[in-house]
Amino acid sequence: MPQEAHTMSYETKNEGTNSKPDSTTEVIKTELARIGTEMKGAMDAQSIELKKFGQTTQETGTQISALGEKYTTLEAEMKARIDGIEAKAGRLPAGGEREEYKSLGRQFVGSEAFKNAQAGLKAGHVDVMFEAKAVPMTSGTNAPGVVQAQVLGYRESREALAIRPLFAQGQTESDSIKLPQVQSWTNAAAQVKPGNKKPESTGNFKVVTFPVVDIATFVRVHRNMINDAAFVQSVIDERLQRGLRSAENAAFIKGDGADDTIKGVLAQSATFARHAVGDTKLDVLRRAATDLRMNEHVPDALVVHPYDLEDIELLKGNDDHYIYGVTMGPDGRPRVWRMPVVDTPHVDEGQFIAGDFAGSGQVFQREEINIRTFEQDADNVTYNLMTIRAEERLGLVIFDITAFVKGTYTV
Repeated sequence: MPQEAHTMSYETKNEGTNSKPDSTTEVIKTELARIGTEMKGAMDAQSIELKKFGQTTQETGTQISALGEKYTTLEAEMKARIDGIEAKAGRLPAGGEREEYKSLGRQFVGSEAFKNAQAGLKAGHVDVMFEAKAVPMTSGTNAPGVVQAQVLGYRESREALAIRPLFAQGQTESDSIKLPQVQSWTNAAAQVKPGNKKPESTGNFKVVTFPVVDIATFVRVHRNMINDAAFVQSVIDERLQRGLRSAENAAFIKGDGADDTIKGVLAQSATFARHAVGDTKLDVLRRAATDLRMNEHVPDALVVHPYDLEDIELLKGNDDHYIYGVTMGPDGRPRVWRMPVVDTPHVDEGQFIAGDFAGSGQVFQREEINIRTFEQDADNVTYNLMTIRAEERLGLVIFDITAFVKGTYTV
């Protein structure tokens, strides 16, 4: 049975070039921090105005909008400068351009495995497997000296741009992962005089087994369509792969862990309980982020229902002008309170999740998506059909349940 594996990655090269950020980059970082502080002050002022007058002043709204635009512009400039430094260091081609991206479907139709499948049609049989392997996806900022790899399947599937990229990424060779999960933690670290007793930090841990599961789907097509490479590529990219990513999202959010399945974030989170009279949805999300900071976590994303994000974007003051509670980040994701926000129907309307996703959760991939086409399936032969199947194996690990808060916008 023909088989071909493709790997897409970028090697790190170091020829002695100094790749440390230049002085301008440091200035931009300082300015970004300053704007962030000003934005927080403006947002706090807006919250006070809304509670006191039922609307925000035009001056405050204009200030927030201007700060958001300036922040986005500086972030883009920072990225361009870093790409330039990486290019000089030999980690990127000149100009910061990475090698051509090929979707999973495009790799499949361009592989020898697929060509053999087409040839097999003429011989009267087809059974071919193709596996695409990629360097595990990283979240947040790249580690020093490492250029983030192009990850198969995450560029062309809109639904896939939701939950999985929020988590750290890793690989495993196991069928399950067992480790102590933090249920609570008290940090007692302090300065101690010589000879005095050292303080003991205490925590509550629970040994948890996180399963590695199969996620799969398939479609049937007429055998004549196997000769149409563009059609097969579209089926893989827009149907099969997108279906797998949607199933991932559902599992990562709402999975209950029954029968050795993935347990999602909602089943492993603290519950928000700091509602205040008169709170808007914006207020509640900000309070949830504060809860995480009080536990010394860094909230890096919010997950909300599309209807709730719509409500937030349409918030108006008493004079019918929009409050602009949502800005757009350089990665194309909307942001609320400076945090990327993911809107997905996999969380219920009226419900939200705030969390330190990259710091306290990780997706472990055992098998990358593999595509298999075969004729001998059910009544395919009778109706001249072919089966195209997509399958992968992975697991989700939540290291610390105090790093996630779920809740509703009302008591």
